[in-house]
Amino acid sequence: MTVGWDELKDKPVLDAIPASLELESVMGECQALIQEGARLRRFITEGLTILPALRCVSMGGIGDQVFNQTGSILVERMYCPRFEITSKILPHALIDLPTLHHYCQAVSDGPLALPGNIIKAKAPLKIFTHHPRGVYSFSSCSHHGAVSPPIILGAINRYYTEKAVLIPYFANGDPRIKVRSVLEPILAMFNQQDVFVADPTTGTPKVYDGDNNVFDGTIIEIYGYLRTLDRSKLIGSLRAPLNPKDNMHGMPPQTLAVFQVTLDLALPQRWKGKVFLKNREDAPPCSACGLNPEKEFQATKGSFKFSPQAGMGNHTHAH
Repeated sequence: MTVGWDELKDKPVLDAIPASLELESVMGECQALIQEGARLRRFITEGLTILPALRCVSMGGIGDQVFNQTGSILVERMYCPRFEITSKILPHALIDLPTLHHYCQAVSDGPLALPGNIIKAKAPLKIFTHHPRGVYSFSSCSHHGAVSPPIILGAINRYYTEKAVLIPYFANGDPRIKVRSVLEPILAMFNQQDVFVADPTTGTPKVYDGDNNVFDGTIIEIYGYLRTLDRSKLIGSLRAPLNPKDNMHGMPPQTLAVFQVTLDLALPQRWKGKVFLKNREDAPPCSACGLNPEKEFQATKGSFKFSPQAGMGNHTHAH
């Protein structure tokens, strides 16, 4: 399916313009997903074999703009002030299915998004990939919605960041910024203390109070969060690349070593040696849906428009 959600609604004739989605329909869909999540949770708790051939799940994407924008957490709060606890029942039930190996999430908020918690699934998941489009993947500011994406313990967790932080590098390798401050949104993700599991009756998140070794085997790979640029290829400041036709995100990246070292030193002990910063080019295709960040970038950079007089805030970032 390559069309938007509206195109999937009933229309009186084939070429008719579909009606706009109303708040009532969004709320009705949320309630239906919550009910299905609760039903799936009951089956899991009763030990029934559910969806035995299911190996991959890809949540969200087409038509989910309402839950994939800055401030979309406000839409959640319009539905329910405790949405994070009461309404994300279905995705947590799906990751608890024992047959599931690969899971990806293309939405930042809403009933198809996992809570932004550290989560222990009932059965080990192989790879969890988080790649929402149109929003920041990490933020230490509540204005951007959830502070951080979910972490699935025991799995390889991959985060494909759409909006990179651009860093100009000088000849001596000095990024000339406060490295720790750039990493604060990521560190906020790992400063959480509690681990959550799903309540076997309601499916809502509850604090896990079991073995402390649950962090073993967890790997965190963060792709494209930083884009380090060669300062010699920039004119005067970060505002103007040497060639105005070039997208700065497309310039070859410089080393991430200073950021990796700083991150390793700042991480809590249980996360040391488990978190890795990587460039967009290093990201493998999503193991659940096949999204390839590098191919996506190459396909869209032609639409990039650059004005040498424009400030950084006015750039249209292509990926």
